[in-house]
Amino acid sequence: MKRIGAILFGVSALAALVFAYSGGPLDDKCGAPPTFANCTQCHNSFPVNSGNGVLLISLGGTSTYVPGESYPGVITFADPDQSRWGCEFTVLNSANQQAGTINIVDPVHSQLSDNPSPNPDYFKHTTAGTYAGLQGAGWVFQWVAPASGTGGVTFWIAGNAANNNDNNQGDYIYTRSLVVDEASAAGPWQISLPESYGTLTNYPNPFNARTLLTFSLSRSEAVHLAVFDATGRTTAILMDGQLAPGTYTVPFDGSPFASGTYFARLTMPSGQRVGILNLVK
Repeated sequence: MKRIGAILFGVSALAALVFAYSGGPLDDKCGAPPTFANCTQCHNSFPVNSGNGVLLISLGGTSTYVPGESYPGVITFADPDQSRWGCEFTVLNSANQQAGTINIVDPVHSQLSDNPSPNPDYFKHTTAGTYAGLQGAGWVFQWVAPASGTGGVTFWIAGNAANNNDNNQGDYIYTRSLVVDEASAAGPWQISLPESYGTLTNYPNPFNARTLLTFSLSRSEAVHLAVFDATGRTTAILMDGQLAPGTYTVPFDGSPFASGTYFARLTMPSGQRVGILNLVK
């Protein structure tokens, strides 16, 4: 049984080939079968998986998937030597067909190649989602698990930690795969995930060294608001308690922390929201 809660891989994602793919890579470049194609076909300075970056993928903290359930996901990249990012992934069943549904949560930084079934769909970065000039990046998504009887599915992920030099040289390409098993109908690990999932806004962004996170509640709820870095380590807990309905603005002081990409996560009984915080000093 594979755990999928917070899994570290070697990093990165697809940057521009003289701007050609900064708006999103071509389909089928995430190392998936049957072609197993990846971005080293163009970004060929180094062998695949030879860099020192880190990719963190989190899918709702679950150990397996429950058919039909919705799972909030976060992908983060970090590499102190690189400064432009992107990503592509797909989810396939044992017949190499699309498994479940990938939904876009943040259309500013991510997009979907939505292909006719049963051909795979591909989650990708946008131009804004390359986070040019920053030492890390992240994307949020939502995955709806496939129907009962599908069996184990595989997340196929490719990444390029690019150096932002506007060509295809000096970039590190990574490919990884993750198998997620289908839960038994009687499995004690089945959990009911929140139905609501969305983005958490902050301003300014990028910031130095203080930013304000804003969210609204339509009803009284217990909330937990935390900030964590690209490795998944919690750096600050900003709020933990019961709040009345209303709009709240919460400051985050990044003065003690190094430049990079951080993630804010607001967790409530009704759902959770994720924000991407870019600290630039």
